[in-house]
Amino acid sequence: MPVISVIMSVYNGQKYLPECIDSILSQTFEDFEFIIVDDCSTDDSFDILSNYADVDSRVVLKRNSCNIGLTKTLNKMIELSAGDFVARMDADDICDLSRFQKQIDFFKLHQDISVCGTNIEEIKGSKSNRVWRNAFEHDDIKAALFFYNPMPHSSCMMRSQVFDDCKQVYNESYIVMQDYELWQRMIRRHKFHILDEVLLKYRVLDTGVTGLSARKSKRRDSFRKEIYRSIFEFYQIPFNEDELLVHCFITSGLINTSYEQLIDCESWLMNLLENNEKINFVNRKSLQNIVGNYWFNICTRSSILGARVISVFFKSDLYRYSSQRAIDLIRFVSKSLACYDNRSNKANFG
Repeated sequence: MPVISVIMSVYNGQKYLPECIDSILSQTFEDFEFIIVDDCSTDDSFDILSNYADVDSRVVLKRNSCNIGLTKTLNKMIELSAGDFVARMDADDICDLSRFQKQIDFFKLHQDISVCGTNIEEIKGSKSNRVWRNAFEHDDIKAALFFYNPMPHSSCMMRSQVFDDCKQVYNESYIVMQDYELWQRMIRRHKFHILDEVLLKYRVLDTGVTGLSARKSKRRDSFRKEIYRSIFEFYQIPFNEDELLVHCFITSGLINTSYEQLIDCESWLMNLLENNEKINFVNRKSLQNIVGNYWFNICTRSSILGARVISVFFKSDLYRYSSQRAIDLIRFVSKSLACYDNRSNKANFG
């Protein structure tokens, strides 16, 4: 039996498939099967995949009889997997050639870890972009999942035993964010880690899963809301629908133009910290760090409110948990004062 089962779904991915597949088949760790399911591509993807399957016996190629989407295909591939570990890959990403070896080495040294991801580098076209460095220990990942998904899906490797419980497979009602939904359930019973090393190049495409999700932002927002609801309910964190919407807004990245909304955000973040003191659902320091960062983020997004937001930020008890660089604080204050000056000028000359 292979040590690793690599699973990859393909739909109309012909442009980047050779570079992607080559990065898998050229791994320094060679004991794996590469399960690829073509989800009824209408381009030349299946022909390309067939050529690879003809020359490398590690490629296990299947084709869906009809297009069923990523989530259902992922579950289908997990059922086909025979390895002790399951590694994810997306058809337009590129692996560092040492990725599998480094993840397997980490698992051998840390028997308590069930899911291991890596840092990633975004690429757009032929150009490299920003590097995502999420060097998180388990407690930090667990706290982050209350707000966002820190685990790059196609960088992740899991012990196959985590799927023994049927409740651990991907939720097929989620056509996007299926990884986020899975991680928040899986972390209740298993330990996570992210290697502090860039071992995957993650391609951002308008025509890929990332691009499609952007065009379906309303549906994505709905899924995210239900993930938060599941988290709060599982950890028995009291909340109402208005507070759930406040949490969604905090994580949305949208500009805030309401002083009342800012105060609601402060109240909810304080509520999370206070409930954690009572329930202890996540590591205190990890939650404080991420809440402090989100407090700074929401205040920065409220800079249009002017000098008033500066006072709210520094007077809040949440300020002591923020750990921004001096330059970022200066920019926040400067932007808020500039907005205040602009509003004053409009009032005087309007």
